[in-house]
Amino acid sequence: MAYRAPVWHVPGESPAKGARGMAKNLQKHQQNCLRVVLGAFKSTAVTKLETESYIPPLDLWLNGRVARYQARLELSGVGQQIRDACATI
Repeated sequence: MAYRAPVWHVPGESPAKGARGMAKNLQKHQQNCLRVVLGAFKSTAVTKLETESYIPPLDLWLNGRVARYQARLELSGVGQQIRDACATI
């Protein structure tokens, strides 16, 4: 589900606004799966399901994946190469 998340996921400005884009659609499916796996009622709050299963909200988890990817680019020097290539173009 998170394959190539740094390419397709657009982090939101604030966690209070929630997921957007493709993550918003995936979040609905994750919520349904949590209800099935945990055997919860439809009326059970999603935050409680995430807490019980130790699963963070999808948008926050994807934001972390994107941040780790960007940090890895910077540490390897590839980020600077990309900026240089863009400046040349």
